[in-house]
Amino acid sequence: MKKKRVISVLVATALTASMLAGCGGGSEKTTEKKESTFKGSGEVNRFGWEKPEETLKIDVLDASGYYAPLEAQKEGEKNSLKYLKDEFNVEINVEHVSGDGKEALNLALASGDYPDVITYVPFSMVEKFAKMGKAVELTPYMDTVGTDIKKSMGEHYNLFLDDKEKLYYVPTLMGAITELPDRCAHIRYDEWKAIGSPEIKTPEDYYNALNAILEKFPKTPNGEDRYALSFYSDSGHYTDPAALSGFWGLKSGYKIDDDGNFTHWAFTDEGKEMTKYFNQYHLDGTLDPDSFANNYEQWQTKFSNERVVGCVGEWWITYQSGHEIWQAEDPNLPEDKRFVQIGFKDEDAESANLSGKNFLGSYCTIITDKAEDPEAIMRFMNFQATDMGTALTGWGIPNGTPIGDTGEEVKFWNIDEEGNWEVDPEAKEQILAEKWSYDNAYYEEGMPWLFVNQSRWEDGVHDLWPNQMWYDENKWKSMMMENLDGTIYDSSALTLREKTDEQKIAEQSVTDAWKANWGDAVMADNDKEFEAAWKKLQDSLTSAGVDTLEQAMSDNYKKNMEKMETK
Repeated sequence: MKKKRVISVLVATALTASMLAGCGGGSEKTTEKKESTFKGSGEVNRFGWEKPEETLKIDVLDASGYYAPLEAQKEGEKNSLKYLKDEFNVEINVEHVSGDGKEALNLALASGDYPDVITYVPFSMVEKFAKMGKAVELTPYMDTVGTDIKKSMGEHYNLFLDDKEKLYYVPTLMGAITELPDRCAHIRYDEWKAIGSPEIKTPEDYYNALNAILEKFPKTPNGEDRYALSFYSDSGHYTDPAALSGFWGLKSGYKIDDDGNFTHWAFTDEGKEMTKYFNQYHLDGTLDPDSFANNYEQWQTKFSNERVVGCVGEWWITYQSGHEIWQAEDPNLPEDKRFVQIGFKDEDAESANLSGKNFLGSYCTIITDKAEDPEAIMRFMNFQATDMGTALTGWGIPNGTPIGDTGEEVKFWNIDEEGNWEVDPEAKEQILAEKWSYDNAYYEEGMPWLFVNQSRWEDGVHDLWPNQMWYDENKWKSMMMENLDGTIYDSSALTLREKTDEQKIAEQSVTDAWKANWGDAVMADNDKEFEAAWKKLQDSLTSAGVDTLEQAMSDNYKKNMEKMETK
């Protein structure tokens, strides 16, 4: 096997610009379909894969970027690639990008130096490769050697096709756990019980509960003042009003009328009411005054020091910022000293839309024109779409893997020569008790992700992620899902993937505008200041091109809904 190498990104600006000029428009160049030389050996392994007569060799560029693995992760990838060679007769050489992935892709496209397969490709780069004839059209394979991929894409298959109904990529990771929420409100369980566990169905109920807790427990154990809420804001991680507006019935920050027309949250009654709601905490003096200055790390410190009573955001942030820290400090931590996840909605909203599930994924895998046998590569990608392919990719090597030189091994699952498999009982027990060692698991993980679907399998139990199964056997996850039932929706059709330069500029400008101005409205000291700040927010969004973005979202949504209705 070729020695793996890590690409260090050097941006050849002039070369890239000259080579990519003209990529923004026009139709895709066609690539001639190559005849496959793949021959099966007749030997089907325990995973249901027929080994090829000759070793299937695939060179892969992982363009996710900023590759800086732990030693255990390096060993895990090495172990995984060896396992594929030994058990599948598939030899995969993986190159990683140490710098920015998109810059590496631009350089690779400009120089023509790229391998058979590229994973973690942004959709905009897929378009460039396709228009230059550098991405293989995959449509002809979907009803032959790609049937499991097509089945996995399911009702969303048409959304992956371009306007000519052609497919040039598969998602590197797609799907969703439909019963698992992404965002919610949080309240500390022991303190909620201490005030009598009042019902929380509306924003006002949540406000009253947090204030009741503050009244009963105004200080931390160290004597510091506490806040009802605190926000955070830094690069790539911030309290997002588009998500918060879901408590008032909006979807992904937009009000969508019956005709599919979009209105940005800042131009809706719901968005204004949402902002006034959080402003009330400021007027009460119970909103952290540093809410729009905290970065996420600073917020975590306040949270773990028990200075914050409530929280709105992703479900997992109170795990990693709350009881997981407290348990490490105190092995005898009371079970109910932790935050639980809850949902509520404005009484005028039809539903709370807190977690939009985008089944399309964020990154793509392409087979390039450098591949000698795209059909053979598709066969392996198709294997990854099967349950056993997903298990091998997500759960790692079965039957036990050494943990470095410790003399111990890690094992999540077992499979015998006949293909009979089970999750290892001890591993399941550790997962449910939240004692599974993810550091040790690195040694058994590291399979290349060419096509992966993280959705629940047809058995309704298993999926890609070891820690996202058996929720009915986990007290806290069961409680979370029960509390947040009805708050999850399919946002795939809302996803805008093809953007003009004007739309890209508007999208970034709109984000910059609300980040610069929404906080002023939340932190306004009276109604007059609030109205002035709200007008400034709207004016800045208008200048940023919010109408361009609204129109793009509306047109895209209508087109996508038509595609999904086409059989």
